[in-house]
Order: sequence, then structure tokens, then C-alpha cells
Amino acid sequence: MRGRDGIHRKGRLQAGQTREPRVSAKRRKRRQQAEHDDEKRRGSPHRSRREKGQGVLHRDTVIVSLNDTGAKEVSVRTSHGIQVISRAAAVLREVADHPDGRSLGQLAAATGLPRSTVQRIVDALEIEHLVQAGAGGVRPGWGLRRLGELAGPGAASELRPELYRLFEATRETVDLATLSGTEVLFMDRFLSDQRIRAVPVVGAHYPAYSMANGKALLAQLSNEEVRALFGTGALKRETTNTLSSVGDLIRQLDEIRASAFAYDREEHAMGMCAVGLSIPSPGTVRLAVSVVMPAARFDERRVTVEKALSECAAACRARLSGVR
Repeated sequence: MRGRDGIHRKGRLQAGQTREPRVSAKRRKRRQQAEHDDEKRRGSPHRSRREKGQGVLHRDTVIVSLNDTGAKEVSVRTSHGIQVISRAAAVLREVADHPDGRSLGQLAAATGLPRSTVQRIVDALEIEHLVQAGAGGVRPGWGLRRLGELAGPGAASELRPELYRLFEATRETVDLATLSGTEVLFMDRFLSDQRIRAVPVVGAHYPAYSMANGKALLAQLSNEEVRALFGTGALKRETTNTLSSVGDLIRQLDEIRASAFAYDREEHAMGMCAVGLSIPSPGTVRLAVSVVMPAARFDERRVTVEKALSECAAACRARLSGVR
């Protein structure tokens, strides 16, 4: 608009109106080309969603509005943040719909995202404990399961008060886990608040035969069921202390059935030890709880931890059977 004094001015924006930032023709062309290339990589499903008005923003949009006092407020909506959340949500929905595990390729095919993008999203979600990636694929993590229980109680939410009491008694990392094929799947966790502590490693595999809670879970199976899971050959070793054969595993499981306690003596990760105990459940889901600590504290604290674990397991059994 040109004023009476001949100076070119932009028109005023009314409340709620938007103005796109000025972009040079050269930069606009590069952006359009990048969007076109992105479209080609992702395929037609994303184009159809955008045509229906359900896609994400592609440019930063300046929002000018008037607040209650009549002053102008300016905010910027960025496409990048919205797009990242949208993509992560798509991956989470697919993982939640297939709790038994999805490969990165399957997630990429289902979401229409490049496999490299899915890998980065899964890595970020695993850091936040929303997914757990392993040999069985990408599955819901204990953090996602905890969020999911907002809709109603489950085994993990029912046992959480007892797990927290165990954490308070030991100040070590406490895990509630179940068995998923040959791997441990975490259902809930309280991380130690000590300066030197055991923390989960992103991207690690959790073979049941190398972990205290895993062995406690395997001890609930018959030896024939264990052989059906692992065969009769050698076991892949996570450390030099990991059991190397199914025969050794069977012998150790017999000892666990007799004594109740299962141990991880630097078998899953060097420098870390754990004590595990199974929790008999009236349902079909097998459960075990474990206390994980640095190896330097294991011998000194083992008896104390075993006592606290026994009390926790008894309280958990009472809760699951409806006895208070």
C-alpha cells in the first residue's frame, strides 16, 4: 500500500492474521526443491495427507495477534518441531500396535519414513525409555508402558508401590521385567540416585540367560521349554563371564529353582552385578524383579539386597493375589 506521502508501507494485520516471512526467490526455489525431494523419498501416502489438509507446516509462520491489553503479540510456529513430533508419534503408534516387536524396515514401511530417519527416532525414544530395541525388534519401553497405564491399572502400576519401597531400601536400580522370547522386556524401573550407579545402555540387547531377572524368569520354565528357546548349542557371550552353553544354563536354572535367587555377576555388562527374584503371578505373564548395582558394591550389599528383595516379592505376590 502507498501512503499519501508516497512511501510504500505494508498493510496492518488484524488480530489472528498471519504474514509469511520474506524469502528470496532463490531461497524459495531451493526450499521447494528440497520439499520435492523429500516427497519423492517418502512416497505418495504423505502427499495425500497433505492434500487433505492433515500434513505438517513447511514454513515458519509469523503469528501476529492482540492480547487482552490491546498490545501486539508475535509468535513463530516452526515446521521442524511439529514434524519431528509427528514422525515420532507415528513410530510410537506403530510400536504400540505391534508390542511383540517391529524391525526398523517394517517401521519405515508402515510410516512412510526413510529407514535412517526411523533409526534416529528410535534412538531418541530409547533414551527416554519409550521404546526398547533388541534382537526381537523395537518394542514398547517401560516409559511408554507407564504412560499407557494412565488409562487404567496394570501389573506394573499395581506393583509400583512395592518396587519403590525396594528402591528406598536399597537405593540401587530396581527393575520389573517379563520374558519376551529369549530376551528380557522391562515393564518398570527406578534408577539409583547414587553417584556411582547402574544405568541402562541405549541399544543394548538383553538376552535372558545373561541377566539376573532373565534367569529368574527362565527358571519358571521347564528345562524342555528352555531348550526349545535356545537350542542345544553355544550361547552368544555378552562378556567373558556370560554362560556359554545351554547345558551350563540348565544347571544354573536348577540351582535357582532350589535357592530362589538368580545372579548376574558381570555377565551382561562388565562392572555391573544384579540379584533377581521371580514373582509368581496368577495370570499368564511371568514377572521378575531385580536390583542392579556396580560390581564394587555387590559382595558387601548382597545379603541386604536379598532380604529386601524377598520382602518385595512377598508383598508383590500379595498384591497380585488380591490380599492386602
